[in-house]
Amino acid sequence: MNESKIVATKRLQSEGLWNEASLYREEVREHLRGEGMTRKEANKGAWEKMLEAYPPFDADDEAAHWLSACDFPPADVSTVEPGEPSLADLWYVLCVLSAYRAYETSSEGLQLVAYAHQKSSSAQVRSWLSLLIASAELFCGEVGEALSAKIARLEMEDQQAVVTELRTHEQGLAGV
Repeated sequence: MNESKIVATKRLQSEGLWNEASLYREEVREHLRGEGMTRKEANKGAWEKMLEAYPPFDADDEAAHWLSACDFPPADVSTVEPGEPSLADLWYVLCVLSAYRAYETSSEGLQLVAYAHQKSSSAQVRSWLSLLIASAELFCGEVGEALSAKIARLEMEDQQAVVTELRTHEQGLAGV
């Protein structure tokens, strides 16, 4: 176990997962007892299994996941209206935002945004990421507006799977 029981308990309570994790631990304990383990062995094994099933959040893993997703938008929507950003550009900045949020407001998050800014060849993406570095509130307003327009157009083109994916990010923009 990497976490002590008390640290894990407090973490799971703060994440709102304590009841769910406790039920899981009880089920595992009963199963292990049914297999012939002593009560002490079953308790220890149940805690270990619970902590495997409910691990602590890893900001580095979360950020890496979103950074690797940047270059893979949910669909190839090649038609772009004049003055409208491409789906690939919107997807890129939304993924960078999700990676940034993994670090909350720490310096690692800003370093990640700076790296993504440098990596992108799109002037639109670089502009939005510069705005994110300067003001998360302005970023959310501008990207939210572009995202809403893109969603409206994709709904007219019957791209429902893409719309559903983008709506999740649209709701997340309000939380910055």
